[in-house]
Amino acid sequence: MKISVDVYDNKRENLVPYYIIPLGSFLLGGVFTLIVTAGPDGNLQSGLLVGSVVGLVFFLTFTYGHYLVKKRNEE
Repeated sequence: MKISVDVYDNKRENLVPYYIIPLGSFLLGGVFTLIVTAGPDGNLQSGLLVGSVVGLVFFLTFTYGHYLVKKRNEE
């Protein structure tokens, strides 16, 4: 049995321009880098590691979400 609920039945969402996604992810990764580096036990290496992981995760998540909304709007 497959149960499907279409939450966005007749609702069209406005897409955010795609260039905002990498820019926002880069800025968010930079903020996390600064927060970790400024911490009591933080150094630049750990800050860059955390910032790049956070930036990459947000980039991939929002890119996939953008793709899904764009695909839904085309149907």
